[in-house]
Formats: sequence, C-alpha cells, structure tokens
Amino acid sequence: PIVSDNRVHDGRSCGVSVCGGGLGKFMDNNIADNATAGVECGPGAGTAPSMSGNTIKGNSACGVYCHGPATAGSFRLNKVFENAVAGFLIEQGAAPSVLNNEIFGHCNPSDTSSGVCTSQGGVGVVTGNNIHDNAVNVLGMTDGLTEFVSNTLSAAMVYGLLVVCGGQPLFSGGNVISASLGAANVHVESGGAPVFRGKGNE
Repeated sequence: PIVSDNRVHDGRSCGVSVCGGGLGKFMDNNIADNATAGVECGPGAGTAPSMSGNTIKGNSACGVYCHGPATAGSFRLNKVFENAVAGFLIEQGAAPSVLNNEIFGHCNPSDTSSGVCTSQGGVGVVTGNNIHDNAVNVLGMTDGLTEFVSNTLSAAMVYGLLVVCGGQPLFSGGNVISASLGAANVHVESGGAPVFRGKGNE
C-alpha cells in the first residue's frame, strides 16, 4: 500500500503494524498517542516498509519498534519524539536502516528512556540522525549489535551513550557524542562492550 498524509492516532494497540513480509510506503503521516508503539515493524522475514517524512510522537511504548529475524525497513527523514520508552527499539535480529531522522524528547530518567535502543541481537544501521534531549540518547544492551555512523548525540539528560548487559553497538566513524547534561557522555558497565572503529568519532 501507499499511505500518505493521514493522522493515525489513539489506537488501542499500535498505530501502524507491518509484519509477515509486509512492504508499503508510508509518507508524511502523523502517528500519535497510540496505546503501544507508533509503528511496529515485524516479525516476519521480508518485512520491509519504507517510512519517510512522518511525525511519530506521544505513543505509550516506542515510536518505532523493529523486531524479528530478517525484518528490515527504511526509516528516513522522520521526526520521532516524546514516546514513553524509546524513539527506536531494535531487537531480536531486526536490521532496519534508520537515516537522517530527528529523535528527541524521550526523557524519563527513571527508566532510561532512550532515543535509540538496540537489544537482543538487534542489528541494522543508524546513519546521520540528530539524537538529542533524551534521558539516554543511545542505549546498547543484551547483545545489541546495531552500527552507528555519522550521528550527532547531544544534550542527553543522563548519558549520551549507555552500554550495559553485553551490548555491543558498533560506532564506525563520524559520530559526535557531546554536551550530556547528566553523568557522562559515554558510560559502560555490566559487561557492555561497545566498539569504536575508524576515524571521526568524538
């Protein structure tokens, strides 16, 4: 399907669900105030929606929840903010492309709300995003393996980057982690093992 210029709001579950090999293009929609995720991508091999120019805000779980082996999807030029748990949660082998989004305002420090969280074998590539003003801008945990390239992480309430419980995110160049308002720009504990590779991380 092609879904554009709609308001998707106040659903009893997620706002938009794409699973079981679903595709489609979702453009310039306002996806807000749903009971779980704004967008759920997965599970199901070959699930790969294209989402661009959407506003995803105020949902009671994640803005975008990507999960399941061989689940992909492209998320480009979206504004994702003020969701309860995270802007993007990538886990269980999902491998989305997250490109040039603005991700902000996930700022409940009591539960480490995050801009992007990678967990449970989540992979994919997060490139060129402006991730700011979250409790934790990027959270890597439990074998999260997502790659981060040329992102700006700024003005976190607690940590710019927090890696715990075996998280292994890869920062492969050009990422800027700065101006955290709380404890540290980068904090690693409890078996966290981030990898910083190549030039240009600062």
